[in-house]
Amino acid sequence: SRPSSMILPPDTIVQAICSFYNVKSPQLKGEKRDSFLVGPRHICMFLLKEETGLTFVEIGNIMGGRDHTTVMHAVEKIKELASKSERTKEEILFIKRKIKEEYIQ
Repeated sequence: SRPSSMILPPDTIVQAICSFYNVKSPQLKGEKRDSFLVGPRHICMFLLKEETGLTFVEIGNIMGGRDHTTVMHAVEKIKELASKSERTKEEILFIKRKIKEEYIQ
């Protein structure tokens, strides 16, 4: 069961990540492990978990069929990073604001 508050569509989050980091959705969801994709991909999984109430399995499927443990790892990694890095925290807050602005209009 999901919280009754407004649930953001996963696509909105994926699109916001793509536009912020200037990557394409197929790149974000793809297999390549280039360093410029890894961070955005992890943040995307983190936000999908935080903002949609989807399960790790569902997020893995959205993100190109990744294993749920990969998603769990990404979410933990970003939680830890956001607690240590002001820049990561700021980026996440900025992206969240953009998502909400674009979605609520």
